[in-house]
Amino acid sequence: MRLFPGDTVVLASDGILHARGVNDQPFGVDRLIELLSEHRRQSPECMVGIVVDAVIEYSGNSVPADDLTVLAFRFSRDD
Repeated sequence: MRLFPGDTVVLASDGILHARGVNDQPFGVDRLIELLSEHRRQSPECMVGIVVDAVIEYSGNSVPADDLTVLAFRFSRDD
């Protein structure tokens, strides 16, 4: 993978992807990609919070069955 200045990388644990909603459907990759696309101009720190908050809301504020781990960073070039 080649990163360019300004590119953001987001890593999410399976606890994020497999978190169940009140309809018993997983949060899933597609929902995560859509969420990140909507907020792509946010800082990496904000993106982490947005993902965790969205998963908690999606799962009906229930206690997660697994960890909710998200790591985000933005590539920059030092001259």
